Amino acid sequence: MRLRVFWDVDTQYDFMKKEGALYVPDAELIRPNLKLLTDFAREKGIPIVGSVDRHFGNLEYKEREGELRRWGGPFPDHCMNHTAGQDKIWETTLKRGSWGGKGEGDYNDCFFVYNPLTCKVTLEEVRRETREFIEKTQNPKFWEASEEEIKDMFILQTTGIDNQEIGMMVEEVKRVKIPGYLQRGVYFEKQTYNVFDNPNTGEFIKRAGIDEAVVYGVATDFCVRAGTLELQNRGVQCYVIEDAVKGVFPDTTQKALEEMVAAGAKLITTKDVLEGRI
Repeated sequence: MRLRVFWDVDTQYDFMKKEGALYVPDAELIRPNLKLLTDFAREKGIPIVGSVDRHFGNLEYKEREGELRRWGGPFPDHCMNHTAGQDKIWETTLKRGSWGGKGEGDYNDCFFVYNPLTCKVTLEEVRRETREFIEKTQNPKFWEASEEEIKDMFILQTTGIDNQEIGMMVEEVKRVKIPGYLQRGVYFEKQTYNVFDNPNTGEFIKRAGIDEAVVYGVATDFCVRAGTLELQNRGVQCYVIEDAVKGVFPDTTQKALEEMVAAGAKLITTKDVLEGRI
């Protein structure tokens, strides 16, 4: 049995609204289709997975944020941490309401998988740090980290992969099929065009057994393109919804669509999805 997900790419305030810091031209025109797709996924029990931009603009993240103008890249600051521009738009928010800035949606209705910075550390150092943490903040009589938990902490610090978080994401995808279950989206943070630069994304795809992805969002010629090509490369059949994506530049948008098709992705419409033609 194939596992299909809806793949929501960066449907955030700064990209989707004219006053956003990095507005994608005509992005507001696809918002009605984005709502139809989100509602359809909720009604049919289809898991929603995707990416969100999150930038910091500090020296610690400089290597990851080469796309920002402040570090020599082409784009102004956007989707900055703790700003309204980082919030998701209402149409792709599963629990709709005025959670975030200006009536848009934040991440209260989803699993938000961080892309942590890694460091050089030994397993013994993690053991020692964990013991010290417990002694300072917890009652050792009631809680002691298991060897498995310590190893997970070591993996997180050295690779960025959060085994515990991924386990919860996989369980969430399974629960979506339960009748009446109110699903939460699964979103992976990124600082680059490619969400697979967050190591948790690929690990989740593998463990969840995802075979198909119905792709929508922005921008066609940057993050949609990068994510779709990587998904195809990992054996996930992608269906890119032409009337639910928008690009930044017309020439690179067309080229990106051609590249995705050449990689095996199929171009479809919102109507194709709603009428069950895939």
